[in-house]
Amino acid sequence: MGSNDLADANECGIGVREILSGDGTVRRRLMVHCDPRSEAVYVSNCAACERCIGFRPPGHGQSGTVLCRRFEGEPTPPVDAGMQAPVRAVMERNIVCVRPDVRVETIAALLLEWGADGVPVVDEEGHPIGMISWTDLLRERLDGTSAPSGPGEAGGADLPSGAPTHATAGDVMTPLVFSVVESTELSRAAALMSAEGFEQLPVVMGDGSVGGLLSTRDVARWVGSSERSGK
Repeated sequence: MGSNDLADANECGIGVREILSGDGTVRRRLMVHCDPRSEAVYVSNCAACERCIGFRPPGHGQSGTVLCRRFEGEPTPPVDAGMQAPVRAVMERNIVCVRPDVRVETIAALLLEWGADGVPVVDEEGHPIGMISWTDLLRERLDGTSAPSGPGEAGGADLPSGAPTHATAGDVMTPLVFSVVESTELSRAAALMSAEGFEQLPVVMGDGSVGGLLSTRDVARWVGSSERSGK
């Protein structure tokens, strides 16, 4: 890899998708946004691409990057701003998903560990079939046990105390009706979330599997950043 190659390279950040099953096994896939295709692809496909120069190993707090060659005369992708930005500019790429057989106690611990508001529930192929949020977990616990000691703070407190439950993700999830693709305009995704009362929205790849997650936090953070940069 020469210095000229590096000068002409795009650095594409790698995202990580983990799928947790009820037996504790984890399936891990690496994904990256491909500008020529305008969609996410699996990193395993990059090595066979004529544009691929190489890979940078993960750094502190990062998952690594794919170095992708720009052809002569090819314009640099524009920088998107504001609510006209595509979802891919805002969404979280490092995500965890669960299979329907994962126990709710495991999901609660997972949300605490990741600092997340919810997780997608997926089928064997990683296609989204539902979402589980703190609200879903609290509802299951309140419906199935004695009165809790307190409702807990949204987005991060322990579940109310009560008898152990054997409920799984499939029992308590909100069945998925909507998802978006990476190229969806942020304003449209935000309008969908507002109209349907969603806190999180799965972002799917070309094969229909989950490649990212958009939350109301992501949208608020992006809007705040855009307003500050516009001053």
